Amino acid sequence: MKRSALPLLLAAAGLSTGVEPAQAEPPPEQEAPPAALLALIPAGQELLAWARADLNLDGRPDIVFILQPNGSHPYDDPDRGEQPRPLVVALGGADGRLREANRNPGLVRCQNCGGTWPEPFDSLSARRGSFSLSHYGGSRWRWSDAWTFTWDPSRRDWLLSRHSEGADTADEGHLLRQRRRGVHFGPLRLHQVNGDTFLTEQVWRHAPAPRARRDPQRD
Repeated sequence: MKRSALPLLLAAAGLSTGVEPAQAEPPPEQEAPPAALLALIPAGQELLAWARADLNLDGRPDIVFILQPNGSHPYDDPDRGEQPRPLVVALGGADGRLREANRNPGLVRCQNCGGTWPEPFDSLSARRGSFSLSHYGGSRWRWSDAWTFTWDPSRRDWLLSRHSEGADTADEGHLLRQRRRGVHFGPLRLHQVNGDTFLTEQVWRHAPAPRARRDPQRD
């Protein structure tokens, strides 16, 4: 996963892109965004994070990334800090260019949506055929959530395969509850997942309650 700001991106715009391994890992922190990715950033937007892997199993490197308004800083500009931050998937072509394939406009929480812990974005990662987004926020009592999407060849799209929500407890630390496709919810395409209504409208009412397990990384 790579965080970056637009001034740094523009400086890197002259970099060329080479052929990447089909199972590329998330870029290391020092790697500059490729020129093909910079070409997809609209005016007034900057990269919050990006990760690279073969997301549709065609043997070419693809990129999943998050956009936000230029110069976003928690609390400094409430209007800007509450703007949507779209999650975008771009597929690599034989010509080396990236082309947007899908996006979710509201799954990434806004920059001021973390409570006392203002920035809720935690991580973005990718591996062959899937990618994951996570949030972490709150104040003394913390909460978390995570979303994993997996490529479905028959539907030619990424479906939500796993969702977890977590919360601090007084006696057992940070407890996670995980839900899986086919057990707790049906096939949901990337653009269909709504973080605000997922638990109330998109999880099956008859689904079994997920078991809580301790998350030692959050304790």
